Amino acid sequence: MLPVIPERFSSLIPRPLERWIQRLLVGMALVLIMAAPACGELETDSNLSPSLKAWVDAPLDGAVLPLAPYRVVIHGTDPGGISALEVRVNDELLSTLQDPEPDRLLVSMEHTWAPAGPGSYLIQARVQNTDGVWSAPATVTINIRPETITHTPTFTPLPTLTAAATAAPLPTSTPCAPSVDVQVNANCRAGPHTGNTVLAYLAEGDRLSVEGRNQDWTWWNVALPEDDLRCWVSDSVVETSCIPEELAYLSSPPYIQRVTRSTDVFYWGDYHLREVTISADIGGESRVTQAVIYYRLQGGESWQNQAMAAAAGGRWEVSIHAHDVPGYEDVISAPLEYFLEAWNEDGLRTRTLQLRDIQLEQSP
Repeated sequence: MLPVIPERFSSLIPRPLERWIQRLLVGMALVLIMAAPACGELETDSNLSPSLKAWVDAPLDGAVLPLAPYRVVIHGTDPGGISALEVRVNDELLSTLQDPEPDRLLVSMEHTWAPAGPGSYLIQARVQNTDGVWSAPATVTINIRPETITHTPTFTPLPTLTAAATAAPLPTSTPCAPSVDVQVNANCRAGPHTGNTVLAYLAEGDRLSVEGRNQDWTWWNVALPEDDLRCWVSDSVVETSCIPEELAYLSSPPYIQRVTRSTDVFYWGDYHLREVTISADIGGESRVTQAVIYYRLQGGESWQNQAMAAAAGGRWEVSIHAHDVPGYEDVISAPLEYFLEAWNEDGLRTRTLQLRDIQLEQSP
């Protein structure tokens, strides 16, 4: 039904114009209805600051986990301070933290979560600043596998005694295969260092075959048959069995950790702050030969790359000038997407997750 124009006005408006005004009012009503937030969704303030952000630190997006309790870790930041943190699982509130340390711009929260059963879970985190504005939710999706790795021992029955005069020969023992038994829930990584990316999570009681070792026998390369995956687990969280003295040494990729930035915002134009410097600790058992940063404005069609320079103590760094970012003149404010890659002398490579914690803006 079309809206009715009051009679005292309709006599002053030509009939064709009156019908046009009625259609315009209907269109505006539909736009307002479609713009209303859907029921049940997390509400995000429309006046978001680019510096108000939340992250899910653990578990990682796409992780495949056994059915066991896990520590969910989130953090958030805002120049004005954080007043609350919140984490949800499958749209149900898991935990909140009100009024964390008021003097800290970067705050975190941990909560031990026990999955209800196997399946896919969506974890969402958001933070609220001291002005009452909520950040956009940070999300990760994980999968809980239906069962953990188990090992059923087999027993060889003792030979039956007979009345024959000659005793039966003792059974020949078969050599055992190298393996580890996981003593506590643990991470399995891309390399033998805590800086390497977590590829899988191991549950207490898992038994895994050992494929190799690192240089000083402190990490084991193990096989996860159900995931067709090999990864590294620390000797400190396992018990070993049947490890031979000639177990093969396996080279491993480098690690990248503690990625930091000199500023959260840099500018194109005449403003003095036109560069951002990104640094990271890069190392491994083999010498690192090259490190590269790839970057673009969010949604850009292609990645730019720039070599990083080695500094003291295994630190590598690179500076990006705002005018070297393709498309910088077309934006007033946009996130800079970037990730790092590193190679070692064995030709092995590692890559970080994609980061979006730097903003490029037009000069104020």
